[in-house]
Amino acid sequence: METEKEKQMKWVKAWKRAEVALEEIHRKDLREFNYEERRVAVLGMLELGALFRRPRNSSGMIEMQKLFRKMRS
Repeated sequence: METEKEKQMKWVKAWKRAEVALEEIHRKDLREFNYEERRVAVLGMLELGALFRRPRNSSGMIEMQKLFRKMRS
């Protein structure tokens, strides 16, 4: 009889194999993406980003330095 841990390990291994296959599909899709054919959709997404952007109060550098300092402590 298979233990719960063994079942979980099988599940993890299956997803690791799937990750490799899915990553290859993703790379292929990006290589073959035709921006000219989808120009309207791409421009629409960029426009949405501009419409709903929020101004930044900082670059995030200070927050990142605080996090690193916390991690070192």
